[in-house]
Amino acid sequence: MTARPEPDRQQPYQQGQPPYDYQQPAVPYGYQQPYGYQQPYGYQQPTAGYGTYSLPHIPQQPVPSVPVRKRRRWPKVLGGVVAMFVALFVIAGLSSRSTSSDSSNAAPAVLTPAKAITAQEWQLIAKDPDGHKGERVVVYGEVTQFDPATGTSTFRANVDGVEHKVEYGYADYPTNTILTGDANALRTVVQGNLFTAEATVTGSTSYETAMGGKMTVPTLNVTKLTVTGSV
Repeated sequence: MTARPEPDRQQPYQQGQPPYDYQQPAVPYGYQQPYGYQQPYGYQQPTAGYGTYSLPHIPQQPVPSVPVRKRRRWPKVLGGVVAMFVALFVIAGLSSRSTSSDSSNAAPAVLTPAKAITAQEWQLIAKDPDGHKGERVVVYGEVTQFDPATGTSTFRANVDGVEHKVEYGYADYPTNTILTGDANALRTVVQGNLFTAEATVTGSTSYETAMGGKMTVPTLNVTKLTVTGSV
């Protein structure tokens, strides 16, 4: 193989020939020359892959799974329990209020009619008033004390099961008795009045006398009283 003769570097540039030391600049990969363009002398088309590079292979790491935290249900449960107790308290309060209102608005119990009795029957009641509690009777009497010491709804009277006629300014009723009733119904009753009353036997009570002694007497609850005279 013969060596290529070295051209004369001093030889002047000729039309259409590049100088001996001319080097074609690099052309980017994929670049296309415009139509009709002629490559200069000595140009070589770059091969596929010229000027490209590839990244090294990096293995993909698995994404760690994050456990899903469950919501705590106890706040909702606690709130529900509290709401239930509040509702129960409200219902209980309304129920008790309704019961109280109903009891206050309820009509009073109907009393059985008071029965007329004899003097003998009254003596049996006066002997054991606690044994005759609840009996409804008609009695007659004379008011012997109705003053600030007794109050406006309680008075003391001599009582019997039958009416006594007034003789010489005096009605002889035998049994000392304490009677109670509605103050408004008794507002016109005074000491010395004679009366007819419908009453319920409530038992007995004891009190001290002005002489310092102690006396136990029958007690009656008056439901109706009519003043028939006075002495």
